[in-house]
Amino acid sequence: HSTSKALARRQQKRMVRQMPDLEETIELMTSSDYVDRFRAEFWQLSIRYHKLRDIITRAEDDLLDFRPRCPLYILRIQLEEMKEYLQTLQERAEIEGIDLEWQD
Repeated sequence: HSTSKALARRQQKRMVRQMPDLEETIELMTSSDYVDRFRAEFWQLSIRYHKLRDIITRAEDDLLDFRPRCPLYILRIQLEEMKEYLQTLQERAEIEGIDLEWQD
């Protein structure tokens, strides 16, 4: 069980490294093209989702160097809602033919 958690964390870290930083999404976010802004919204939410998921996981494993002020159950609710929103954005992107792959 702990091996599967460790593997999941390593995969998550690899995934996060492949993501842009929030700063890298600024140009898309400020574009006049709605497709660029849509892609920025997706990536910004995805970055925040993965960071929150990491915080929750580390809190559950007692690995944080701080104590969240907010109870974990609230953070889990937020994470689930962020996940649903990401799924909605992915569905919309598929319908509209928007490529969500990050391009440097």
